[in-house]
Formats: sequence, structure tokens, C-alpha cells
Amino acid sequence: MVKKNKVAKHKRDKHPWDETMVIAVLVVAALSILIILASYITVTGAADSTIPSREGSLNQLQKSVVVEGSGKAKCSNKCKDIGKVCILAHANNNLAKCVDNIIGDYNCLCTNTEKII
Repeated sequence: MVKKNKVAKHKRDKHPWDETMVIAVLVVAALSILIILASYITVTGAADSTIPSREGSLNQLQKSVVVEGSGKAKCSNKCKDIGKVCILAHANNNLAKCVDNIIGDYNCLCTNTEKII
């Protein structure tokens, strides 16, 4: 009878393998998520935060190009055709979004995609 109590106590103190495996899987999953986030930030540069300077902004505007015309247009596509990005759209004497479909007279301000530092 004494032997049974010792055996029961021994099994109670022992950590089950299934709980150990669950803990190990959770730790590996958390580390995998951190590695994926770190590689995403490294590839996309999303963690790079710089405040634009006045000189950099003026330099960016000096390198910009105005595309004008009349008819049907979307400034984002017009700027993409010349390898630039739309930052300002003007349609029929009103400001518009770069992605708006414009009918009539339009002006698109396009610039390079480099950083403003």
C-alpha cells in the first residue's frame, strides 16, 4: 500500500509531454511571427522614419513636372506613364484627388518617388 502512494505521487509531480509540446509550439510560433515582422520591416523599410526637411521638400518640388491637358484623365495614371507619382491634381479650376476620374481640363503635379530628406 505504501508503494502505491509513492507511485501516485511520482506521477502527479511529473509534467505531461502534451503540455510541454503545446508550450514549445507556442514559443516557436511567437518567435516565427517576430522573425516575419523583422524581415518585413527590413524589406519594406517601414521602420525608417525621417522627418522631411525644408530643403528636401523644395528640392522635390523643383524636380516635379506638370502634366496638363483636356478630356478624360486620371492624374495617377498620367504621372505613372512618365515614371513619376502624382502629388496634386487640379480639375476644372478645383483641386481634386490624384485617383479621381477627371473630365475636362486637368493639371497634374508629378514628382519622383525618392525620399524627402
